[in-house]
Amino acid sequence: KHPEENDTTGLFRSTPETRGEVVKPQGWFESLIAKLRGPEKYIYLGVNFWEDDDIYYYRTEDSSIRKNQVVMVPVREGPEKPAEVVCVKKCTEQYAPYPLSKTKMITGKAKFRDQWRFDRARMKKRMQEKREERSTSITGFLLAWIFIDMFFDD
Repeated sequence: KHPEENDTTGLFRSTPETRGEVVKPQGWFESLIAKLRGPEKYIYLGVNFWEDDDIYYYRTEDSSIRKNQVVMVPVREGPEKPAEVVCVKKCTEQYAPYPLSKTKMITGKAKFRDQWRFDRARMKKRMQEKREERSTSITGFLLAWIFIDMFFDD
């Protein structure tokens, strides 16, 4: 039997003059490395805009981006906006949180000015939430006081 009869790898030539000679296909080393690495991994960033608490996924090739950093991302309704990274996921296309073809790439890390604007807007939002929280607790306290005064008056 000749080696090419049992060949499932395609590494043997089947010409009569070079029967059984091993052939290295073009790019064989690159394909070997790719097989050893496994499927290609993509970096997904879950980002949060200061306006809401929803998480939006973008892709990047910058592996230095970490959680709590501010990055610039493209948006539908205008120019790019700053957003805070809330999670970093490295995954294959199969396990991506959003389809690879529909995921936009971030445009980069935020500059100091953009990060300052983001932090300022986030601070305003938190202050507003605290004001609302305080007003509801004061209202609850007053209602409880009136209730106690009405029913337990001497």
